[in-house]
Amino acid sequence: MGYSNSSITISSQSSCTTNNFKNSLSLSLPLRSTALMVYINKLQDLNPRSAKVESIALMRDIKKDVNFPLSQEKLKDQLTVFFFSKTDIDAMAAALECLPQVLMELAEILKENLNCYEPVNVQRTMNGLQEIPEPLNKNMDYAKRIFEWQDEFVPYVTALFNELPTLRTLDEKKVYEEKLKNIFAKILRQREDFAFKYADIINEAQVSRIRNLEESIKNGFLFNVKMDEYLLKKDFSMRSRRIPTMELDRIAQLNNKMMEIKRGVERAYDGNMRMIQMAILLFTYIEWLKGQIR
Repeated sequence: MGYSNSSITISSQSSCTTNNFKNSLSLSLPLRSTALMVYINKLQDLNPRSAKVESIALMRDIKKDVNFPLSQEKLKDQLTVFFFSKTDIDAMAAALECLPQVLMELAEILKENLNCYEPVNVQRTMNGLQEIPEPLNKNMDYAKRIFEWQDEFVPYVTALFNELPTLRTLDEKKVYEEKLKNIFAKILRQREDFAFKYADIINEAQVSRIRNLEESIKNGFLFNVKMDEYLLKKDFSMRSRRIPTMELDRIAQLNNKMMEIKRGVERAYDGNMRMIQMAILLFTYIEWLKGQIR
């Protein structure tokens, strides 16, 4: 296919070794973001080797359940569950709307300098949140492109896959490989390697950060801890009794927006992982179709 170290080529046929996996992906039901991959647990884990290992269980199901020529309806059932949805995009947009509101509120808290808050923790929260808008914006743009592409994708890939076993000449195979490369480039966000370009969009770092921040704020991270409270190991439910109700309500409202931000970030990440799952399924189909060449 043109990817370095990739086994997705049309000019030669390769075989997969067999293995048994607990929690393997299955084609008996559409694959969803809750389906577990065995060796790919992070966005950075996708490479030709991990894709081939993950494809073993999928290959068994394809051989058992799929006939050639491929049915557009069957491929649609299997592929469309991976695409970003309008709900995903709306969640990202809502998160991007909440982010400046939360940052503005935190800046106001710092400015007011009330003695119930811990300024260092307020600033840390701001610093963490400021790292999210840029990758989330890029992720939303990526999600929109994939969302708009899905209607034409299934019929195109069905026709393309059904064409593979008919290829005969080297020129035909080169043209075909370029078409495959264009598909994977759109899904994986780059053309050089069979790997997902994740560093500039939502990845594990932002997901971990927003989850930690949301949980910390819920547990009183923004409020200071007095020495006696620390020594007596008082939790926030006890410490909150001395904090003005107005400020508790203020942070509760802020945390509602933090939950909205977390939801958008998680939706973005789940969608990114589904793109990897879709790439692996396409990878597996190509390996199977190469076996149909006579």
